[in-house]
Amino acid sequence: MKLNFEQSMEKLEELISELEQGTLSLEDSIKASEQAAKLIIDCEKYLSQCQGKLEILKKEDGLLAIGQFDAEEENEHELL
Repeated sequence: MKLNFEQSMEKLEELISELEQGTLSLEDSIKASEQAAKLIIDCEKYLSQCQGKLEILKKEDGLLAIGQFDAEEENEHELL
């Protein structure tokens, strides 16, 4: 069963918590690490897809226009 983003993040947090506790056997630690790595990849893919879908209103030449969200551009504005 494919997990949605929220479920993947929740499972990832559980795995990290188990690994940090240090109570897992070596074999279980390796399995948990592998599962966590797969969840991270899935979450990164999902976030990349979402970034491409985000649209924002941009003011260009005094007019409002819909454009693609650019995280780098937004971060530059925050720094100013």
